[in-house]
Amino acid sequence: PTSVSYLTTDALTSLGLTPDEVARQGQNNLDLRTGDDRFLIERTDDGPIAIGDTRDGYDATRLISSVLLLSLSRLLDSSSVVVAIPRRDMILAVPANSPELRQRIAERAAREYLAGPHAITTQLFLVDREGARRLPAEQ
Repeated sequence: PTSVSYLTTDALTSLGLTPDEVARQGQNNLDLRTGDDRFLIERTDDGPIAIGDTRDGYDATRLISSVLLLSLSRLLDSSSVVVAIPRRDMILAVPANSPELRQRIAERAAREYLAGPHAITTQLFLVDREGARRLPAEQ
């Protein structure tokens, strides 16, 4: 995308839509665009790192996709994953059971956060069956 548009509640009302309907449609659209093919796998001595860098403007948003865990579980062979979203057009993920890989993406997220446009966070997130949540720094 080259631009962003915001819808006000009044605009939604004039279109006959509710905020919940728009949110559901947005979630559905994101889920349709979050599949295994959105990630490259970088093989390291410590294990695989999934990298989403499609430049479609939605890579970081995929953190809230309901199909993200399914895709990453298949790609990384892990039921839970640690994810970094250092900038809008990048998402990094590793199996949650690998402290070495977690350290690797934490360091990469810090570099990408400083280097790339549209920085978001250096925070890591745990994604499992319960959803996505911030990973405490000491983990």
